[in-house]
Amino acid sequence: MSTGLRSVGKLFTIGDSISQGFRSGCTAYTENCYSTYLARALKVSERNYRFLRWPEEKLKFDLERIFRLIQTRYGTDINGLEWVRIFFDISSFLDKAEDFYERGGGAVGRPIQGYPHDFTDNCAVEGMRVADAWEVTPSLCEERIRQDPSGLSNNKGLAVASSPFYRAAHRVLNPQASNKYQEYSAIRWLQHVAESEGVDNLILWLGANNALGTIFDLRVKMTPGSSASHGSRKNPQSPDYNLWHPKDFEHDYKLLLEKVIAALKNNKTTNWKIYVGTVPLVTIAPMLEGFGEARLVDDPRVSLGQAVKQFRYYEYYKYYGVNESTAIRDERKFMRFRDALFIDKVIIEYNKTIRALVAKKNSELHRDAFVVVDIANVLSDMAWKRNSGMPSYVYPQELQWMYPPLNTKFYRVSADGGVTDGGIFSLDGIHPTVIGQGIIASEFLKAFRENGSAPSGASIDWDRVINEDSLRQSPIAVLHDIVEVDQAIDFVVQAVSLLGK
Repeated sequence: MSTGLRSVGKLFTIGDSISQGFRSGCTAYTENCYSTYLARALKVSERNYRFLRWPEEKLKFDLERIFRLIQTRYGTDINGLEWVRIFFDISSFLDKAEDFYERGGGAVGRPIQGYPHDFTDNCAVEGMRVADAWEVTPSLCEERIRQDPSGLSNNKGLAVASSPFYRAAHRVLNPQASNKYQEYSAIRWLQHVAESEGVDNLILWLGANNALGTIFDLRVKMTPGSSASHGSRKNPQSPDYNLWHPKDFEHDYKLLLEKVIAALKNNKTTNWKIYVGTVPLVTIAPMLEGFGEARLVDDPRVSLGQAVKQFRYYEYYKYYGVNESTAIRDERKFMRFRDALFIDKVIIEYNKTIRALVAKKNSELHRDAFVVVDIANVLSDMAWKRNSGMPSYVYPQELQWMYPPLNTKFYRVSADGGVTDGGIFSLDGIHPTVIGQGIIASEFLKAFRENGSAPSGASIDWDRVINEDSLRQSPIAVLHDIVEVDQAIDFVVQAVSLLGK
């Protein structure tokens, strides 16, 4: 542990949807993501921690805005016939966003209006896997968008802009749409900033999307385990894997660390630090709802016979809200216990690999340049159902006496419009709320303080975080009615399943 305070003048982030500020099904609210709150706690000005502010139009389903639109137009008591009109309203709402990103001001090749910088210090993109940090470039994004069969056609119904991952990545990696930066990946931007300005602290949090597809698909499609690159986006014919074999993950993660160190070789800051997030167990997301017989399993994070606690699993898993009898009739609509446990064990192996590779790099560098921030254990200790309703995570003092108390269950609202459950996960049941982002920021801040990257008095502005959490401050009363309506659940399931595309 470092005892002297280091410079906090430059922060850079490479990550995926959580680091981008993705919530409630849409890209993105980077102003409310954990690294932005962390930068504010470190007194890093917005001029020195540049991030994109996305327009009202979002690349995917903005579930919060959609439900607020429904509530405004139809109130909180919706009858069956009104759902026909509602679906036309939703389609029209989505069509405006599709037009914006495919043919309007947000289309690829057009500079982002009002953003004066060539790059962003937050190079996070929803859907980014480990190898994407160096493989995905603006030129690759444009190539994949051109190859998308849906292309620039104006799709009808519940549709979003084509190739949303590549559109988001292009926007993040080349906000000015300049030919000069067409081959700049996230790692290449890290090198650029390190050499031109200096990077004091890097947040590196990737790996979740090497497993997250399993809960969208409700089945496992695993890479071969040949200790090589698989599922590369550079190969359009690559198989559609959703779970990286631990050997393949190790191959990619080792390359990631090597490329990050190479990018910092000529860093203007010599005593840099890299804060590495671990991969959360994706099966704890409330998007997945367990049913059938409960199964208590010794904590799989520790060696056999050494567990001091048990995790609760279920015989089957389905999307939240889908009727159990409907799910069990179709094997495509549920996941078995064996698969959920297997996915968890694979991710646990990922995190062992991350710790081992980080330790090896620190040894080679002869200093503790890398610091592991164990967000995976934080979320596992916080999980409500996984811990049989007795989570062990201790919330920051500012959140401990919030009422109703925070938990990781799906966001629920009572008939009178009060929050009854949730608070950590947003409406898609996968990504954090603003308060959830604040909790992640506080965990990174702890690591920064302990390792000399933040003054002891640095703190998260919890008043700001809580006030900016619209789901908490202004609960969506119509959700109480919606969760009882099959058509609405079908829409939410369609929306959430598209998140994995």
